[in-house]
Amino acid sequence: MDILVFIANLDGAGAQRTTVNLVNAWADDNHNVNLVIGSKKVEYPSYIKLIRDNVDVLTLNKSKSIYCLFDLILILYTKKIDIVFSPSPESSAVLMLAKIFSFNKCGAVVRESNYRSYNKNLLSIRFFFYKYAYRSADAVVALSNGVKNDLINRFNLCSKNIKVIYNPVDIAFIEKQMSDNTYLIEKLKNNQVVNLIAVGRLVRQKGFDILINAMDQLHDSNIHLSIFGEGSERENLESLIVKKNLQSRVFLEGYTKNPYVNMHYSDIFVLSSRWEGFGHVIVESMACGLPVISFDCNSGPNEIINNGVNGVLCHEESTSCLVKEILKLSYDVERRNILKSNAYKTIKNYNKNVISSQYINLFKRSQYKQ
Repeated sequence: MDILVFIANLDGAGAQRTTVNLVNAWADDNHNVNLVIGSKKVEYPSYIKLIRDNVDVLTLNKSKSIYCLFDLILILYTKKIDIVFSPSPESSAVLMLAKIFSFNKCGAVVRESNYRSYNKNLLSIRFFFYKYAYRSADAVVALSNGVKNDLINRFNLCSKNIKVIYNPVDIAFIEKQMSDNTYLIEKLKNNQVVNLIAVGRLVRQKGFDILINAMDQLHDSNIHLSIFGEGSERENLESLIVKKNLQSRVFLEGYTKNPYVNMHYSDIFVLSSRWEGFGHVIVESMACGLPVISFDCNSGPNEIINNGVNGVLCHEESTSCLVKEILKLSYDVERRNILKSNAYKTIKNYNKNVISSQYINLFKRSQYKQ
């Protein structure tokens, strides 16, 4: 199958990581994969070095996705393509326009990874672009059942055109990264304290302010927290840490090329998000052998975690619940080991080869709609 994938950039975010996993898996399965990247400018170090040599990569060096329209039209007009795919709505609308103007009759699949109802502006230009992309595509991939329901309710999409496919995890890659100590933070080698870890962009969605407030309420000098990531909320979070006098227990470690080795050396992973599309980092932390505590937010975590079996779910945005569960798990090593064992069994459901095959089957059905 000849597959064209269009993405705005390959910086260090979740959609980009998923795209790399998918295109590599499709290429390894002998599909012809064309990856078109809109911009070379990245916020963090790029994933482009992880792409297989058998993936045909074209970088357009445009500042915005819409400026890629003419190039995409030309590619689709001149190349044999069976299916076009975009992993994020920001690039999906442009790709759908290019498909129409190129008169290419290939199938089209777009993906939604987020819970859009947290943006209440139904009259924004972005909302209409998203709606156009979803309704023009042959199929929409939703990252979780929560995202699927949100697409139906918010964009009035037909349920039969939405397929839930979870994010893939490259377990072999993660296991290799866990053994590379190049990016290991030395303080995590300290087994005299309980090391909590959180990973994500420093933005309001990720709820790190809630997590820092929970650390303040713990009043336990033996529990430390390391947060890996960068973003617009760094200054506010730094101020909060100083205000709460937590400089000796809470650390903003910045972006790292290899979070997995730091997860591996930690004791508990905490997801404090106000909302998620799926919560891919939960599965990655499970692959690193970590027990997980997560808010039961919209949407995703409760589709991964069976509360008390392979992880712990807390009431959404409840600082007191988070404090209680962190304290309980920090001093119950036996329970941590049970959760870790059950969590590792869970990750087989997200193996990249399993997820890749689900996409290919959807691509084939979408192709035959034309």
